[in-house]
Amino acid sequence: MLARLGSDSDAAGQTASRSLGLRIPLPKIKKQFSQRDRDLFLRNAFAIIRQYFKDALEQLGRQDQQVETDFVEVHSFKFLCTIYVRGDAASRCKIWIGGGRGLSHAIAYSSGQSGIDSDDSYNDLVSLADDEQRLGFQLPNMWHGRQEYPDDGVLTSEQAAEYLWLRFTESLR
Repeated sequence: MLARLGSDSDAAGQTASRSLGLRIPLPKIKKQFSQRDRDLFLRNAFAIIRQYFKDALEQLGRQDQQVETDFVEVHSFKFLCTIYVRGDAASRCKIWIGGGRGLSHAIAYSSGQSGIDSDDSYNDLVSLADDEQRLGFQLPNMWHGRQEYPDDGVLTSEQAAEYLWLRFTESLR
C-alpha cells in the first residue's frame, strides 16, 4: 500500500529509509541569481582576494630576508603588488574589478608595470559564473597554470585568489 504525502506512515518511511542508509536521489533545483546577488558576490570575493594577497605578501617577506614586498590599495576595487628580491622588482601586478571592454563581471589581473588608471589591458581574469547552485568563478585558458583547476563547476573566491597568486609568483619559482 502506498502512503500518501504528509501521512504518519510517510514520515515513518522516511525515517526508516535514513536508518537503513538508503541513498535517495533528490533533484537539484536551479537557483536564480539576481544582479544584486552577483554584484555582492563579486565585491565580497574581491575583498577575499585582496586580503589573500596582503597575507601572502607578508608571509613571503617574513620567509626570506632577501625579499621585500609592497601592497598599494588604489581604492576598494583595485590594488597593486610588487615583490622585490635583493632590491630589484621581481614581480609586479595590478588586480581590479573589471577588465576593460565592459567586463564589469570579472576580476582582472595585469602583470608587469602598468598605469594605475589604465585598465583596458589585462593578462588574465577570473569571470563571475554559476553552476546553477552557487556563484563562483570560471577561468579562461590564458595561462598554463590553469590546468591545476577543474573544468567542471566554479571556483570559490579562495581558489580564485590562489590562482591569481600563483600567476603572480610564477616568475619566482
